[in-house]
Amino acid sequence: MEYAKENFSASIEMLDLCLKTNGPHVLSCGYGYRKAIASAGTSDGMHPGIDKALSVGTKIYAPFDGEITATRNQPSYGLDVFVYNASLGLTFFAGHLSQQLVKVGQKVSKGDLIAYSGNTGMSTGPHIHAGLYKGRTTSVDRNDSKWVDPVGYVLTSTASAKKSNDEVAKEVWDGKWGNGADRVQRLTAAGYDANAIQAIVNKGVTSTPTSAPKTLTLPASLGSAVPVYSYADGKKVGTINPKKFGGLTYDLVTITGNGDRVIVTRDYGKVRVNPKYGTVK
Repeated sequence: MEYAKENFSASIEMLDLCLKTNGPHVLSCGYGYRKAIASAGTSDGMHPGIDKALSVGTKIYAPFDGEITATRNQPSYGLDVFVYNASLGLTFFAGHLSQQLVKVGQKVSKGDLIAYSGNTGMSTGPHIHAGLYKGRTTSVDRNDSKWVDPVGYVLTSTASAKKSNDEVAKEVWDGKWGNGADRVQRLTAAGYDANAIQAIVNKGVTSTPTSAPKTLTLPASLGSAVPVYSYADGKKVGTINPKKFGGLTYDLVTITGNGDRVIVTRDYGKVRVNPKYGTVK
């Protein structure tokens, strides 16, 4: 079972659009299974979205064109708003609001002001709960698997003008298309050849030529859990397993000022490796 991460920073296009700010965004809670929060009256279970602390009255904008399918006032999420885009097949959800500025059936355009953030419903402090649903919905069932993790999710509305494989590979490298099988699914759904783009990513896509040595070799003797860290903020994102493959060799993108080795992995994109691991050649 994957537990929701807490107090972490991430790039989230959905929040860039609905807050009209550029990330990365600091989240108090991510998408995933979460233990009960006694002070908020919640129980153990799935957290089908992300939470970001915001001052009451922060403007919330429509992240894409769509129709307002619901505006509710109910115990869990307090005042909330649902925006559905039929061509994308996605519903945007915002909860714990202080004021709704739209009505059911109203058509909105990307960037329209639709609400103000608040602290209504089961909440421990002023914030927005934001979610993405694959399909049309007017309610939140936290056990419905059509709620997806907004972190790293690329809204296809922003990719409607198809980009070159090199451009998309750079976005993959920067973490905008998610990781692993989820990345492949999103790229394919947007009409891209995931294997071709991955091949470019594996070579290292960068507009800045590197003067660093060419490869980083991680021998099997390092074991099965070499930690890797986000290139953007330096926080741990996972581990790689040299032991499983009898050692791993990566093209070296660059070496940072503090000596971290920067490589591109299939699962995590562009990451940092501590200089104590592996050999540079």
